[in-house]
Amino acid sequence: MLLSSFFFTPYFLTMKVQPIILAGGKGKRMGNAELPKVLSPLKDRPIISYLLDTFRDLPFLQPVLVVGFRQEMVRQAVGPEYRYIVQEEQLGTGHAVSVCRSELEGTADCYLILYGDMPLWSGQTMQKLVGQHQESGSVLSMVTVNADHETFKSFGRIIRDDQGRIRAIREQRDCSPDELEISEVNPGLYCVDDRWLWDALERITCENAQAEYYLTDLLSLAIADGEKVESIRVEDWREALGINTPEQLMEVERILAGIHS
Repeated sequence: MLLSSFFFTPYFLTMKVQPIILAGGKGKRMGNAELPKVLSPLKDRPIISYLLDTFRDLPFLQPVLVVGFRQEMVRQAVGPEYRYIVQEEQLGTGHAVSVCRSELEGTADCYLILYGDMPLWSGQTMQKLVGQHQESGSVLSMVTVNADHETFKSFGRIIRDDQGRIRAIREQRDCSPDELEISEVNPGLYCVDDRWLWDALERITCENAQAEYYLTDLLSLAIADGEKVESIRVEDWREALGINTPEQLMEVERILAGIHS
């Protein structure tokens, strides 16, 4: 495994899995407003290239990239072997997935949805999530992480009921003081059924401070529909690190240097 050595028992996957990588964002906080964030250099390679390398050995369909800002640069850097779907307007993560409907609906059993600026996800974690999703019969499965690392303090908190079931994802700005103390957070790696995803996305609204359509709203819709939601916790919190600032980029570089030293 890339980041840890825990014993992994592979699932026998019978589902057709289509990865969707959200790669349309700007890199304003990275110090280069003209460069798509996923192309920011990480040890002299684009951030997204590490994630794409991980997918090469997995029993999934070829990843689809949702592109937007400076999409031509992403296409040129990543190459013609991948499929690209364009998000013309940057209206949120839920909107980014919804623009895939006309091309992807009905082409897979489920979709593995993740962000292109998170290069450390391991193939084992992805397979474990999909395998658990398959076994549980849930419509939505997600990864959570427990860590006190500073990066995760801005992530949405996982709210569970007395039986340990996920009931909500509470964004940091909406948390009560007690909820801010919750260490289990949502890093943004999902597996969602084809039969439920697309109509659910149509029901997401943009009634929030950013006026955007959030992918995390799928959880509340699944609960309201009485559907089953499943989760796994990542074994190594470093996998869940994303890159939004030069400081976070340097930290991931140090982690990769440790791995390969």
